[in-house]
Amino acid sequence: MHLVKDLDHPVQIHGAGFKLCDIYEEEGINLGDYETYDRDTCEGKILVCPSSAINNGFASNVHKKKIAYCSGWAAMESRRSQLTADKLIPISDHLDFFELISLCERLQSQE
Repeated sequence: MHLVKDLDHPVQIHGAGFKLCDIYEEEGINLGDYETYDRDTCEGKILVCPSSAINNGFASNVHKKKIAYCSGWAAMESRRSQLTADKLIPISDHLDFFELISLCERLQSQE
């Protein structure tokens, strides 16, 4: 959501993710304007959902759609057919190497 906020396009997010938005915003991450997913008003909007929702009827009423799968797992081409995704965008939500080193230093691990 942070990556698409500047598109100035309406965004709706699945209820499971909506609950986490406050945490990101409290940490200073601007998610732009968004609202919780509403099946009756979602047509034409950017929809954000967990991958588990894609093949479980999420937005099944939307007739014209493109699905972009954003995850570190998107580096695997096999995910395209597993999730019926039009575009795979390999972007990880995990710490990178230097963030892991920094975390270890802050925790002052003895092992």
